[in-house]
Amino acid sequence: MAKIEVYKAKEDDWSIAVPPAGQTESEGASRKRHPGGDSDPQLLEVRANSNMQARVHAHETGEVFYIVKGEMQFGQHLPKPGDS
Repeated sequence: MAKIEVYKAKEDDWSIAVPPAGQTESEGASRKRHPGGDSDPQLLEVRANSNMQARVHAHETGEVFYIVKGEMQFGQHLPKPGDS
């Protein structure tokens, strides 16, 4: 039987994004909802300012995203609210 995990978020779990070079204000914040592992993807909650550009990066585990508001470009993909 599959397991069910529940994460109780706390407001102090947020990590503020490092501002891009030459800027003093952060463009967003994130908090880890589920850490992921060898066979499980991680789940992060991200709040980003409009027009934020994330640096190219990689994660050690797969990840799941769900767009609540706005849109986020991943290469040629442009998911919108309700997409994952």
